[in-house]
Amino acid sequence: MGGALSTDDAEQRASSVEELNQRLAHRFAAKCFEPLELTHLKENFFSRALDQHGIRYWNEEILSEFLGIPDGAGSAAAATSDGSLDAGPVIFRMVSYLGAFPFQNTMAPTVLTFESMVKVVVLLTERYGKVLKRGKKDRIKLLFGSLADVGRRDIITVLKEATEDSLESIGPSDPRSASPATHNTGFLVDQPVNDEDEEDDDDLAIAALESLDAIEVFKHDQRIDKTVYESKISLTTFRRLLTLLLVTAPLRPLGRVSKFTTGLSKPSLDAVHEQVDSILAALDPGEASDGIGYKSFSKLVSTSLPYLFDPLTPLFEHLLFSKNLDLSRKRDSQTTNGLTSKPVPTPPSTPPLSPPLSPVISTGGFDSCILNPAFFHQQNTVNP
Repeated sequence: MGGALSTDDAEQRASSVEELNQRLAHRFAAKCFEPLELTHLKENFFSRALDQHGIRYWNEEILSEFLGIPDGAGSAAAATSDGSLDAGPVIFRMVSYLGAFPFQNTMAPTVLTFESMVKVVVLLTERYGKVLKRGKKDRIKLLFGSLADVGRRDIITVLKEATEDSLESIGPSDPRSASPATHNTGFLVDQPVNDEDEEDDDDLAIAALESLDAIEVFKHDQRIDKTVYESKISLTTFRRLLTLLLVTAPLRPLGRVSKFTTGLSKPSLDAVHEQVDSILAALDPGEASDGIGYKSFSKLVSTSLPYLFDPLTPLFEHLLFSKNLDLSRKRDSQTTNGLTSKPVPTPPSTPPLSPPLSPVISTGGFDSCILNPAFFHQQNTVNP
């Protein structure tokens, strides 16, 4: 009987987590985007999304191709021969982690559904301030957790298996059912361990749950023992991300990413590599082989490179503009339909021509009588 009760509680918690994820995504969409931006985001996502068991989602290939990021395979590849710009797997790992916010401990990596992409765009473009009033520092921890290594297995294999497991767990069941059949085990970074760093809290996640009046669910489901501090980012992962961020630093909103990632000359690429090496040299020498810890990462980003992740904002703002969505065509179509449906009014009949008006000034010569000298002399003679 006790086992049955615990199973029911687990299913209820899973249902609550799924419901809260939906509510947070809807709140982000309503508060953090303009209506036109949300329309473009929907068009970009659903026009490219894959479909499995009625679930629309993006995979790594679609994401890399849309953003114009080299991923070592596909149309966005071949930017550099050494593969230093092949950051597609790194970006895909980041969004698979951030898409599970604020339950990334138990739900990451998540399938990139539309709701997940809404949260990813809000977090990476820092639009969450309209909903969440705190969490600037916690964003650094989110970024670190999204980059930290999962385990010994290759990251791509883990993400693909997690995506397949998530889709299979959904199955052809009733989409209105809130309790999934299985649950992702989450990233290894999120396994519970003890940590003594109490100054950093999951402020951003807590603020998200507080905004939904669901802080108790967070305390019950999340493991706030800060397991993220026990993981590390491999130098290979961080080097690829740094190379992409430095190359795309001049990127402006709606600018073409391929302009910066393709056709790079060897001297330009060597200069970028030197900058990356200089940044990595500022880290603890002991982390060169073991990976980058959270404290070093946080110190580097918050003090030395506060604008390091700024290129991600215009990069993911590409999702808010669709080249295929032309609202003027719909407006013109509605205008045309309106004109054809209404009868064209007939112009009034032409009135008969009126007779020509006589000129105001008579034709012929005109001599002034008042200014005639003879008339003026006569007037002086008559009047004494």
